[in-house]
Amino acid sequence: MNLFKANRRDKPAVKVGTVSVFGPWDGRVDLEGAWLPESVWTGGRLVHSNFKHSGLQRANLEGADLTDAVAVNADFQDANLVQAVLVRTDLKGATFCGTDLLNAVFDGADLRGADLSGAKNLTLAQLANAKCDESTLLPPYITLQIP
Repeated sequence: MNLFKANRRDKPAVKVGTVSVFGPWDGRVDLEGAWLPESVWTGGRLVHSNFKHSGLQRANLEGADLTDAVAVNADFQDANLVQAVLVRTDLKGATFCGTDLLNAVFDGADLRGADLSGAKNLTLAQLANAKCDESTLLPPYITLQIP
């Protein structure tokens, strides 16, 4: 079920008003190209949602479940992704400058081309089962062996 459908192919971005989702809310959202700064998705279940090309600057996604979501080229600058579940999430080309990733789960996530260079609280262990390549930008304290 699509609770929100805010993608607009005829406009480069859509500004969505204040979004606040707390607790056991369960819904698939299609917010491709939406501008969602400072939105709150705390603990939300956003499985299979579409945040492709979305602006999620300073968004609070603490504890949110984005399993199998698509967030290609999304901007998570200064967002809170503490304990977020990003299992098999497509994050190709996403930006995480200043993003808090403490205990975020990236198992099977596609981080090819993502910019994690300015991310906070990211560890090598979190990336062990993620897809990274030479175009993935990592913080200077993380060295990842790319096959």
